[in-house]
This record gives sequence, C-alpha cells and structure tokens, in this order.
Amino acid sequence: MADTDLTALQSEFTAALTAAKDAASADRLKSDWLGRTGKLRKLTEELGKLPPEQKKLRGKAINDLKVACEAAAEERLKALAATGPKAAPADAIDVTLEGPRMVATGHVRTLLHPQTNGGDGKAPGQGGAGGGRLPGLLQQGQAANVTAGSLDYQGVAGSAAYSGNAMLWQGDTTIRADALSLDQRQAGLVAIGNARSNLPLESGVSIGRASEIRYEDATRRITFGRSPQPKAAGAGTAAARSAALAQLSGPQGDLRAGRIEVILATAASRIDRLEAFTDVNVRLDTRVATGDRLTYFDQDGRYVITGIATVPVTIIEECRETTGRTVTFFRSSERVIVDGNEEIRTQSRRGGSCPASSAP
Repeated sequence: MADTDLTALQSEFTAALTAAKDAASADRLKSDWLGRTGKLRKLTEELGKLPPEQKKLRGKAINDLKVACEAAAEERLKALAATGPKAAPADAIDVTLEGPRMVATGHVRTLLHPQTNGGDGKAPGQGGAGGGRLPGLLQQGQAANVTAGSLDYQGVAGSAAYSGNAMLWQGDTTIRADALSLDQRQAGLVAIGNARSNLPLESGVSIGRASEIRYEDATRRITFGRSPQPKAAGAGTAAARSAALAQLSGPQGDLRAGRIEVILATAASRIDRLEAFTDVNVRLDTRVATGDRLTYFDQDGRYVITGIATVPVTIIEECRETTGRTVTFFRSSERVIVDGNEEIRTQSRRGGSCPASSAP
C-alpha cells in the first residue's frame, strides 16, 4: 500500500466521522479504526513484510495517520457533545468554580471560567495551594468546557465531580472518562473509567488511554494507569495484563505499560521525561523494545529500559534482536548501548522473521 492509499484511508475515516450523528456512533467508528484490532493496527502489523529500507518511512507515515485520525475523532466528539441532545435551560450551567454547593443532573454543560491569579502569589498552574484555578494542564487565560450526565460541586472543598460520559476540553486539549473530578485548590484532575486524553504539547500531540488518568500540578505529573494494586485472581494472565495496560502514543513512540508517568517541564507545555513501569512495550518506527522499566529523556531523545533478573530487555529492529539487563537507545539515531557497552553487534542475533539470505 502506497502513501497515496494512506491519504485515501484518512479521507475515508474523515467522511465516516462526519456522517456520525451521535457520540456513540463516533466512538464505535474510532474503535473500529484505532482500537487494538482496528484497521490502522493491522497496517502496523504488515510492516514486517516490507524491505528494511522502507520500514522506517512507512512506520512514520502510519503513525502520522494514526495521530491525525485520533485528533479528528476527538474534534468530532467535542462537536457532538457541544450540540448534544437538547436540554432544559436548567441543565445548561455556566459556572466559575467558587461559591456554595451545586448539584445538577441531566445533560450538564458547564463553562469553567479561569481566575486571574492563583491566590497564593504563584502563577496559575504552577503548583501550591490557592483557589479558583483550572487544572494546570490547561491554559489559565482561557475558559474550558465540560459535559457530563451529572455534576456535584462542593464549594468549601473546592471540588467538582462530573459523572456519566464526562468530557473536558479547551482548544485541542481533551480528557474523557466515565467520571471526572477537578480540584480548584490544587489545580489537579482525576479521570476514572475508560479514560482518554488528547494533549497538544510542544513536541506534538500525545494521545493517552488508561483505566485512570491523574494530573498533579505540584509535580507537573500526568499518570496513566493506577498505582500498583494487590493481585486479584486471574490478574496474572497475559490477557488480563494486556487489557489493563496504559497506552501513550505520540512523537515519543507508541508506549504501553502497567503505569506511565509524564513529567512536564516546569514552565512550558513540553515533556521533560517519561517513566513507564511493568510490562513495558515501546514501538518507535521499526524498533520494538520490551522490559520492566523505561525512562525517556526528551532533551536528547534517549530511552533507558531495564529488565528484571528473569526477563531481560529485548529490542527487535528489522532482522536484529538485542538483549541485555539495561539497554539505552535514541530516538533519532541508530546508537544502542547494552549494559554499558556500545558494541551492538556483540549483543545481537538475527531475528526469527529474517530471511536466511539476509543473514550477516
């Protein structure tokens, strides 16, 4: 399939998305195309059939298509939520997060007005206590929108709890979940249940999925997935672990793990570093790396991935498989450092899918 066919696929997806009349239809379409068994996932699986010199370019083109489709789907879902089913005037609430308790049910639509300062001498969204702030992920000088089935606002505690297909958006930033809680004092946010995010950062758009997404303004940390929990019956099966994995896709690659943490720079909307824990799998162009723990440093595009005693790190790229206890590789170069040794060929072997004729 040529790049012109990828353009045709994007046009097909956009047309189908435009034809979706409600959020449920748009969600189903998004799953059919972008889910784990969707059309675009199958394109990625077909990369192995291409000659080595074509894989990297093709992989990037597919990833760009995926990001564009994700962004288009979020825009359509926002538009459908804004028009939504017609509601009685009492269901449409324009609220600044201050004042007494407020409870609303039905098709709740709220407009959150930003405060001019954090109330504690700090700039909005830069940590510390203070009243009336939007979540620090958002631009503090702009209003934000929330739709949900219900709202319970506690003025004394400074919290707003939305439930029932809740969606928060401001510009291109979108967070969706079954339930959404905002903390005006700490400028924090918690999204629980089928949580999804679309975050435009300086390096590009990052798209996340997890059972839970949290933002802590004091540490500028976004967490995808829950903290480690006691293992329940059946939790150790491969299928159960895979279903529980958090996912983050963007310029840093397609990353899956039990928990992913994004640490933002102090005074900018850019990633400082990523941390991923347990069952780590990262796909970057034609490279696929697995391990137990990963740290990505955005400044130099460096990935450091470590394994555990019984399961070493494995990196597969085209016809080569590299293993080690600690492996470092780079986003924009072919350098690979295995256990402190940069002599990649002594640590590698030919992958099983490689034709015998291409063996060194």
